[in-house]
Amino acid sequence: MSGWPHGMTTVVCADVRPLAHPGISPEVLAAAAEHQRRLFQDACTARSGRVQLENTGVLRAEFARAGDALAAVIAAMEAYRQAAWGRRGLLAVRAAIQTMRDAAGADAASRRALTRASYLLESAGAGQVLLSASARDLARFCLPAGATLHDLGEQALRDLEPPERVYQLLHPALAAASPPPGTLSSYPTNLPVCSTPLVGRERELAELQALLATAPVVVLVGTAGVGKTRLALRLAGMLLPEYPDGCWLVSIDAVAKGPAVPQAVAAALELTLPAGTEAVPALVAALRARRLLLILDHCDPWLAESAALITALRAGCPDVRVVATCREPLRGPGGVLWPVPALSVGEHPSSSTSLEAYGEAVELFCARAQAALPAFALTGRSTLPAVQLCRRLDGLPLALELVAAWTPLVPIERLLALIDERLRPLQRTLRLEDRPSQFLRVRVTAGAPDPVVERELPPSREQMLRAILEWSYGQLAEPERLLLRRLGAFRGRFTAMEAQVMASGGRLAPDDVAVVLAELQARALVVREGMPSRLRYHLLPPVRQFARERLQATAEAGAILARCQAAS
Repeated sequence: MSGWPHGMTTVVCADVRPLAHPGISPEVLAAAAEHQRRLFQDACTARSGRVQLENTGVLRAEFARAGDALAAVIAAMEAYRQAAWGRRGLLAVRAAIQTMRDAAGADAASRRALTRASYLLESAGAGQVLLSASARDLARFCLPAGATLHDLGEQALRDLEPPERVYQLLHPALAAASPPPGTLSSYPTNLPVCSTPLVGRERELAELQALLATAPVVVLVGTAGVGKTRLALRLAGMLLPEYPDGCWLVSIDAVAKGPAVPQAVAAALELTLPAGTEAVPALVAALRARRLLLILDHCDPWLAESAALITALRAGCPDVRVVATCREPLRGPGGVLWPVPALSVGEHPSSSTSLEAYGEAVELFCARAQAALPAFALTGRSTLPAVQLCRRLDGLPLALELVAAWTPLVPIERLLALIDERLRPLQRTLRLEDRPSQFLRVRVTAGAPDPVVERELPPSREQMLRAILEWSYGQLAEPERLLLRRLGAFRGRFTAMEAQVMASGGRLAPDDVAVVLAELQARALVVREGMPSRLRYHLLPPVRQFARERLQATAEAGAILARCQAAS
């Protein structure tokens, strides 16, 4: 029973850190830590664990049976308590237990599970062993004698991905008392917990992390729907330990008037600016001695005001770092402009069973399709249409999510045909006489004395995203269209209660709003974030703009906008 279910691998991640101790040299502490790592490694190897020591010093062991993983951790912890350095409390030893689909870890879901395990390990305190919910589901069938599992409830980890139910392993070999897990709530931040996992972007995150070490300002530039906000949020989550005064999100597009941008930043940081003073100098003075990271998101409505604020912060706050996102480059604040690319799509379908072979765009499409339809899987018949669909959508994350949301109702081959039918009229043909680019499809007019080269260009990403939004809107039932239009009146985030108060009426009863809101979220038209006890919703800027345009074309626009303004 301890290996159930077949095909699942239990992963143990552990680390050993020396603790400063009066009268003991760092060299002695380092030697004790190295010895304890070997004890941990021996305990895992003795129970058929495949052990790997990563560059970060984290030890990772993979087990075919969950019972062996638990026994190895308990044995390693018991060895620590019996060792001289353990009796004196010279080291911090902790572990996290996670599950993944296969032992090789090459599969996309397995890579995400391993990344999740590293964040779970980071949240463990000294002497603490934490288990994810999936690991607990295996472990409860094979607990060693004397071991129990304590439910710590839903916890948001620093990766900002959906909350994880976390369990603590209790055993006489482990510390009797441990601090609460060092999860997201342990840091000074307002970063939101996302409702879907991030797919891909490892290379971009590594490059941006290195860039922020030297650049005080980084501006993420890219078309709507390319994933600028999600990239900035994950980057901020990764960097939280480096900023003692926190990482903070400020949604600039929710600001009603440009001069209020510095006040919006102050409100996000829970600062009160002195009355009767200019906002920008007052904010700079308040932040001058702080070390923090600001995410100024969606600066497009107030580019000039955002640029002026960033310039002032850069001049007066040496330890404040800024990551701004916008469709157009900010003028004036300096820093580094960093274009956000779309997700990659494999050149040709591969016979490989790993999604990695098809590119990050296909990974994202499949992840969102499986969230909507758990039975969804690429087959020999559906792989080629899936790759073609992702290429047709140019790897644009929002477009991929909008289309993937319909896989429970529309087969993927039909989705490809429907999307192609929508986008084909938007293609442009250029007649040129120079040599055609290798990236463009070329047709030479037969029989012409001087061949005319025609380049067929795909629609721009803005056109494509607009067409996908119109198509998705057309698939909705009337109550869903009605609610989406009314939600376009919100500038920023809102609760389910606020949506009910503002958007109900007429053909949409108050009791129906929550159900319809869930349908819009399932169609990727509404974003949900936060912990279950404090959920909030918002529309991404291109969706909000589309919904507001639809609202303004109706007779109720004035009343809805006035109701929303009065409630805010």
